[in-house]
Amino acid sequence: MNTFNTLLALVGFVAFVQSASITKEMQEKFMVVAKECQGQTGASDGDLANLIKHNPTGTKEGKCMLSCIMTKVDTQDSNGKLKKEGSMHIAMAMTKNDPAEMKIAEEIIDACVGIAVSDDA
Repeated sequence: MNTFNTLLALVGFVAFVQSASITKEMQEKFMVVAKECQGQTGASDGDLANLIKHNPTGTKEGKCMLSCIMTKVDTQDSNGKLKKEGSMHIAMAMTKNDPAEMKIAEEIIDACVGIAVSDDA
């Protein structure tokens, strides 16, 4: 399960890439994974709505849904540890590999990769 710090880091990263150009195809792929994880974790429609609005969730199911999504898109391992390679891949897609934005993304990801995992649910 993600730590609270990892969740905050992800929210920060999402805020960074929010201004990036997200294609309709990327949105559709995300929703497929999100719906699958919602079903697997028992997360509510409210949990999913919070995620879509980039708001953190306070429920265990919502946190588990986020963890499931991050695992399926290869940005975290099965223990909840952030994975640099997968996170950089997502950043490249969202920033269209813009060098200035990628430098910022890599700094954020590098800072987050070292965060220890704990059970916060």
